[in-house]
Amino acid sequence: MLNRLLVVSAALAVAFNLTGCVTERVVIDRRPEYRPVVSEGVIVQQGPPPLIVERVAVSPGPGYHWVPGHWVWSGRYVWNPGHWVLRPRPAAVWVHHHWERRGSGWVFVAGYWR
Repeated sequence: MLNRLLVVSAALAVAFNLTGCVTERVVIDRRPEYRPVVSEGVIVQQGPPPLIVERVAVSPGPGYHWVPGHWVWSGRYVWNPGHWVLRPRPAAVWVHHHWERRGSGWVFVAGYWR
Protein backbone atom coordinates (compact mmCIF):
# COMPACT_ATOMS: atom_id res chain seq x y z
CA MET A 1 0.00 0.00 0.00
CA LEU A 2 2.84 2.39 0.86
CA ASN A 3 4.59 1.65 -2.47
CA ARG A 4 1.37 2.36 -4.36
CA LEU A 5 0.95 5.67 -2.47
CA LEU A 6 4.55 6.65 -3.29
CA VAL A 7 4.05 5.85 -6.99
CA VAL A 8 0.85 7.90 -7.16
CA SER A 9 2.49 10.80 -5.27
CA ALA A 10 5.48 10.74 -7.62
CA ALA A 11 3.21 10.70 -10.69
CA LEU A 12 1.23 13.67 -9.36
CA ALA A 13 4.44 15.58 -8.61
CA VAL A 14 5.66 15.02 -12.17
CA ALA A 15 2.28 16.06 -13.60
CA PHE A 16 2.22 19.28 -11.55
CA ASN A 17 5.79 20.11 -12.57
CA LEU A 18 4.99 19.57 -16.26
CA THR A 19 1.86 21.71 -16.16
CA GLY A 20 3.95 24.54 -14.75
CA CYS A 21 6.09 24.43 -17.92
CA VAL A 22 3.20 25.29 -20.24
CA THR A 23 3.36 29.03 -20.81
CA GLU A 24 1.65 29.53 -24.18
CA ARG A 25 -2.04 29.85 -24.78
CA VAL A 26 -3.15 29.55 -28.38
CA VAL A 27 -6.39 31.28 -29.27
CA ILE A 28 -7.98 30.49 -32.60
CA ASP A 29 -10.84 32.47 -34.09
CA ARG A 30 -12.34 30.49 -36.97
CA ARG A 31 -14.80 33.24 -37.91
CA PRO A 32 -13.64 34.94 -41.12
CA GLU A 33 -15.24 38.22 -40.06
CA TYR A 34 -13.45 39.15 -36.84
CA ARG A 35 -15.20 41.71 -34.64
CA PRO A 36 -13.36 43.70 -31.95
CA VAL A 37 -14.33 43.57 -28.29
CA VAL A 38 -15.16 47.30 -28.22
CA SER A 39 -17.19 49.30 -30.73
CA GLU A 40 -15.74 52.10 -32.76
CA GLY A 41 -16.70 55.67 -32.03
CA VAL A 42 -15.87 55.61 -28.30
CA ILE A 43 -13.85 58.73 -27.50
CA VAL A 44 -11.32 58.24 -24.71
CA GLN A 45 -9.56 61.21 -23.15
CA GLN A 46 -6.28 59.40 -22.46
CA GLY A 47 -4.12 57.64 -25.01
CA PRO A 48 -3.56 53.88 -24.89
CA PRO A 49 -0.55 52.35 -23.12
CA PRO A 50 2.31 51.02 -25.25
CA LEU A 51 1.54 47.80 -27.12
CA ILE A 52 2.52 44.56 -25.39
CA VAL A 53 4.98 42.40 -27.29
CA GLU A 54 3.41 38.97 -27.54
CA ARG A 55 4.99 35.62 -28.21
CA VAL A 56 3.33 34.22 -31.33
CA ALA A 57 2.51 30.52 -31.13
CA VAL A 58 2.92 28.21 -34.11
CA SER A 59 0.16 28.57 -36.69
CA PRO A 60 -2.63 26.01 -36.32
CA GLY A 61 -2.57 25.35 -40.05
CA PRO A 62 -2.47 26.80 -43.55
CA GLY A 63 -4.67 29.80 -44.22
CA TYR A 64 -4.39 31.28 -40.72
CA HIS A 65 -3.16 34.79 -39.92
CA TRP A 66 -1.95 36.07 -36.56
CA VAL A 67 -3.97 39.11 -35.41
CA PRO A 68 -1.82 40.92 -32.84
CA GLY A 69 -3.24 41.94 -29.50
CA HIS A 70 -4.51 45.46 -28.91
CA TRP A 71 -5.86 47.70 -26.20
CA VAL A 72 -9.63 48.02 -25.81
CA TRP A 73 -11.54 50.48 -23.65
CA SER A 74 -13.83 49.12 -20.96
CA GLY A 75 -13.87 52.03 -18.51
CA ARG A 76 -10.09 51.58 -18.55
CA TYR A 77 -7.63 50.12 -21.05
CA VAL A 78 -7.69 46.31 -21.12
CA TRP A 79 -5.37 44.16 -23.24
CA ASN A 80 -7.13 41.94 -25.79
CA PRO A 81 -4.54 39.23 -26.62
CA GLY A 82 -3.57 38.25 -30.14
CA HIS A 83 -4.99 35.16 -31.76
CA TRP A 84 -5.08 33.15 -34.96
CA VAL A 85 -7.83 33.91 -37.50
CA LEU A 86 -8.72 31.98 -40.62
CA ARG A 87 -8.26 34.21 -43.67
CA PRO A 88 -11.51 34.87 -45.55
CA ARG A 89 -9.60 34.40 -48.85
CA PRO A 90 -5.98 33.53 -49.67
CA ALA A 91 -4.88 37.03 -50.75
CA ALA A 92 -6.57 38.87 -47.86
CA VAL A 93 -4.40 41.32 -45.92
CA TRP A 94 -5.17 42.23 -42.30
CA VAL A 95 -5.17 45.95 -41.40
CA HIS A 96 -4.46 46.15 -37.67
CA HIS A 97 -6.65 47.60 -34.95
CA HIS A 98 -5.34 50.92 -33.74
CA TRP A 99 -6.16 54.07 -31.78
CA GLU A 100 -6.27 57.43 -33.58
CA ARG A 101 -5.91 60.83 -32.01
CA ARG A 102 -9.03 62.88 -32.90
CA GLY A 103 -9.42 66.32 -31.42
CA SER A 104 -8.83 66.13 -27.69
CA GLY A 105 -9.41 62.37 -27.43
CA TRP A 106 -8.60 58.94 -28.84
CA VAL A 107 -10.86 56.76 -31.00
CA PHE A 108 -10.54 53.01 -31.56
CA VAL A 109 -10.41 51.93 -35.21
CA ALA A 110 -11.22 48.26 -35.67
CA GLY A 111 -9.00 46.05 -37.81
CA TYR A 112 -10.36 44.63 -41.03
CA TRP A 113 -9.53 42.44 -44.01
CA ARG A 114 -8.52 44.20 -47.20
